[in-house]
Amino acid sequence: MGTPILISTLFHLPGHWQDTFQLQPPLPWLPMVLVTLLFYLTFTACFPQTGNAAFRAPFVGSSYAWLARWDFFQSAASVIQNGHVQFKDKPWKLTGNDVIVLPHRYLNEIRRLPIHEASAMKANLDNMQSKFTHLDILNTTRLFVSILKTKVNPQLSILTSTIRRELDDAFAKELPSTLHDGEWVSVEAFETLHRIIGRISARIFGGKELRDDVNWLNTAEGYLNNIFTTAISIRLVPRGFKTLASWFLPCSWQISWNFWKAKRILLPYIRYRKSVLSQRADEIARTRREEFPDVLQYLIEAARGKDAEPMMGYKRKLSQNITLSDGLELPAGAHVEFAIVPIQQDNTNDSNVFNGLRYYQMRQSPAESYRHQFATTSEASLHFGHGQNSCPGRFMASNVIKMVLGTLLTEYEFKLDQEGRPEGIHAFEYNFPSPTARLMLKKRPVSTG
Repeated sequence: MGTPILISTLFHLPGHWQDTFQLQPPLPWLPMVLVTLLFYLTFTACFPQTGNAAFRAPFVGSSYAWLARWDFFQSAASVIQNGHVQFKDKPWKLTGNDVIVLPHRYLNEIRRLPIHEASAMKANLDNMQSKFTHLDILNTTRLFVSILKTKVNPQLSILTSTIRRELDDAFAKELPSTLHDGEWVSVEAFETLHRIIGRISARIFGGKELRDDVNWLNTAEGYLNNIFTTAISIRLVPRGFKTLASWFLPCSWQISWNFWKAKRILLPYIRYRKSVLSQRADEIARTRREEFPDVLQYLIEAARGKDAEPMMGYKRKLSQNITLSDGLELPAGAHVEFAIVPIQQDNTNDSNVFNGLRYYQMRQSPAESYRHQFATTSEASLHFGHGQNSCPGRFMASNVIKMVLGTLLTEYEFKLDQEGRPEGIHAFEYNFPSPTARLMLKKRPVSTG
């Protein structure tokens, strides 16, 4: 999913989100819950199987969906690897009937299917539990994709200088002032980077006013946190109980509150911009070739409709029965994915050896000099998708990530505030950095040479 650009690339969860999943001791009403669950299972068994359930394939892990989901939630890497090794050349099922995992050989056939037959958007919205996270609004328009492809990406060279200035300003505001004294200072690594990226994102899409609006920055961050916490929580729940579960999740209620606050903040800006655009259309047209193109004007219509690398990807939801070239039949309603990390490992020499210069070295060949970039997609590199549905925001995200890392490397010394690598958070196919890890920073002396 590509909008906002930076948000689609830098996932974030609050430091306390894992409390949602802590098990509680048995309660007096537990027997009632078990009886209700038994009734639900008996009731749903009476209905004909459709979608993934109608497709016959071996299960990886338990065939009982609630057990399989919990196992996948805790140990996704091993579950995916086991499935890939055991059923490398044939389809298999993940977390009960939730997902059909296809072998790599079917990738190009799935890629060539038209959007109305195999939708990446619908598959990703299902994965993010859009009914409970208010993300279904993304399925009402593709305007935001068009804006990214036609208005933002062609202007990257102009945007770069503005992003550079915003980055310097964000580092100055978000990092402790004592850094300039030449002393080591401990900072919250992920929270600090998230605030820096949030400021840059607000500047690109909303202008200076939105960047400086603390209420907007807090609302955008809270919205993102609540979406992921809700989606991951709801994915653990059996299908017939998801709505009920959402009533008891504060993060689910807070998404509506985030929407309400966002409207109150954005609408005055939008009205003002529309009035300015109508009054100064000729002047703006003359100067746009020379100045930074504030893209909020192109997002007005999108706002009216709204808009870690995962281990699984290239998701598609089928709207009709599909028969592949070898006769494999996929039913309408099926949700298919590919095990993108094992696929990349299979297509990488010495994949178990870490080589930080691997792709730099590959680009030294004249025939490969324009390939193997961070934002490059291919049949073996699918984290940003591949083909017409590739993430349209990956180029902007790539530029910002490079500039953030470049600033850290050239202007600061840094080290971990603890021994060893901080343990990240693993939830389903997503891997998140530790939200509590701290980084020691020290400003490098200014070179006078």
